[in-house]
Amino acid sequence: MHCLSSGLKAFCGEQATVLIETCRRSCGGHGYSHASGIPKIAATMAPVVTYEGENTVLFLQTARYGSSNL
Repeated sequence: MHCLSSGLKAFCGEQATVLIETCRRSCGGHGYSHASGIPKIAATMAPVVTYEGENTVLFLQTARYGSSNL
């Protein structure tokens, strides 16, 4: 369970931050406007990649589990 939750948390957090940045860039100057809501979402999601361990550590835990069970 730890292997799956570590990998899923790291993957989803990373993808969410990438997609939020893509949305902000797609909106041009409006993406920076607080009226769009994107800056608030970006500020909320930015620390997610470090909660409960930095994503690199979580990906390594998942990889370690996979390589030890070969």
